[in-house]
Amino acid sequence: MVDWIDVRVNNIPLSPPRAEGAWLVFPDLTPELFAVGGNLVGLRYSGSPRSPGKELLVEKVEVHITYPSS
Repeated sequence: MVDWIDVRVNNIPLSPPRAEGAWLVFPDLTPELFAVGGNLVGLRYSGSPRSPGKELLVEKVEVHITYPSS
């Protein structure tokens, strides 16, 4: 579990992600978190004992959506 980063979507805090390689995966995302159109994603680095004072670089944010079949 990755507990050194705080993430919010439209000012709603997310549960800590799980690490999958170089990716952070947030499995508890629900459609209610998102608005039609633009959405605000906030990231806060709360530090890690292994790397104090290091910068956090976010290259991109991806959201994968799977619609249920009817």
